[in-house]
Amino acid sequence: MKRGLDLALAGILVVPTSLFGAVIAVLIKRESAGPIIFRQVRVGRDGRPFEILKFRTMVHDADAQKADLTHGSEADGLFKIRNDPRLTPMGAFLRRSYLDELPQLVNVIRGDMSLVGPRPLIPSEDAAIKGSGRERLRVPPGMTGEWQLLGGGASLDEMIAVDYRYVAEWSLWRDVCCLIQTAMHVVARKGW
Repeated sequence: MKRGLDLALAGILVVPTSLFGAVIAVLIKRESAGPIIFRQVRVGRDGRPFEILKFRTMVHDADAQKADLTHGSEADGLFKIRNDPRLTPMGAFLRRSYLDELPQLVNVIRGDMSLVGPRPLIPSEDAAIKGSGRERLRVPPGMTGEWQLLGGGASLDEMIAVDYRYVAEWSLWRDVCCLIQTAMHVVARKGW
C-alpha cells in the first residue's frame, strides 16, 4: 500500500514539477558555479546506501567548509545550522519553500525513498545509531516525515524516538495526514 501511494503520487507530481524544476535549474546555474543537482550518499532501508538528489542550495565548495562550522550545529548528534553561511540566496529560498527536495521524486520512483518516512541520514550520522534505534531502517526514508514536521531541530535521540514510533505505528492514513501537513507547511513556507 505504501509503495502504491508513493508511485501514484510521485507519478502524478513528476511532470508538473519537472517543468517548474527547469526554471529552478536555470536560476541556480545563473546564480553560482557548480552542478544544479546535489548528490549525496545516504543510508536507506535495511541500511542500504543510495544517492539522494536535491537542487543545490549551497556554494560549490560547501563540503570543504563544513568542518569549520560543526561547532555551530543546532541539533545534538546531527549537523544542522539554521542560518548556514554556505547557502546561496536562491538556495535559502529553495530551503524555506522545500523546493530543493523536488528531485527526490526521482528517488521515490526508483524505490530508494518513500514520500513519507524517517529522514535519510549520511553514513556518519547513521553510524551513531545503535540498538532499537536501527528499527528506523525497516521502512524507506522519506521526503517528509513526522520528525521533519516538528521542525527538524531536535537532537538525534529525539529523532530516533519519533522515527521508532512512526515505524511501530505506521498506517496509510498516517502517511496521508503527514503529506497534508507537509503541503500546509510548504504553502506557508515554513521550511528549515
